[in-house]
Amino acid sequence: TVGLPIGDGTFEASAFIFQTASNVLDLTDAIQPVDPDNPFSFATFVAQPIQQEGNLTNNSLVYDVSYVAALKTNVWGTEANYVFTAPNAGTGDFMTVSPLIGFRYFNYRESLAQTGVYEFTDSLGATSQVTSRIDASTNNNFYGPQIGMRAEVSLARLTIGAEPKVMLGLNSYKANLATQNILSPTEPVLNIQDKETTFGPMADLRLYSRLGLTKSFHVFASYDLLWAGFNTRPFNNIVYNTSVTTGGGDFNQRVKEVDTTLQGLSVGGEFRY
Repeated sequence: TVGLPIGDGTFEASAFIFQTASNVLDLTDAIQPVDPDNPFSFATFVAQPIQQEGNLTNNSLVYDVSYVAALKTNVWGTEANYVFTAPNAGTGDFMTVSPLIGFRYFNYRESLAQTGVYEFTDSLGATSQVTSRIDASTNNNFYGPQIGMRAEVSLARLTIGAEPKVMLGLNSYKANLATQNILSPTEPVLNIQDKETTFGPMADLRLYSRLGLTKSFHVFASYDLLWAGFNTRPFNNIVYNTSVTTGGGDFNQRVKEVDTTLQGLSVGGEFRY
């Protein structure tokens, strides 16, 4: 965050980026074939429920060799605000309240990659291992004007503050789905993309304390809570469907919009001149 006093207030610009979050589910070790030397043994495999012609069924995609699902999440954002000087600033009052207006951009991007391997037997009785892929991704772009306030209580060198902000903006998102070899190695590759701009509200709350070590240098600790509405995520959008007509996968994408919350603690230093 950088700030510059301008007129009866301060212009502030800030940006942040989170480390990529990765979650991997590997069920390969849970898959076991039948033991031919044990008549009481049974096979274990991964079964993924599917629809047929859009209707619920008891059918499943069966992965009897391996299955891995990996979800990756990337988040970053930037904003610029003009913070008005509090009316009672410099009067010695221990509490000040400063209104602010500004503009925010927020990017929330995710990908879900599912890779499964199954044994496939063709019409001639030949058996081979086939790799099935289900790849879904979303890219949410939130942007718009925001308003808020900064309330601070000063006690000697210690300052305690709260900064709530609300953005009533838009979310221009892209949602992608690609599949390959869902039921057989001869299936054509499927690619679907949905793009739309919807209402994209956001709310941001920052609670912080700042301690002045010198006249110009302060250390701070803060708790940040960020809420984004009408956000779309890849695992909510996949329609696991097959077709009797084509005899293969007939996946589709139905975009859903959900609420998303991020929160965390941060510590750092601040120079003021």
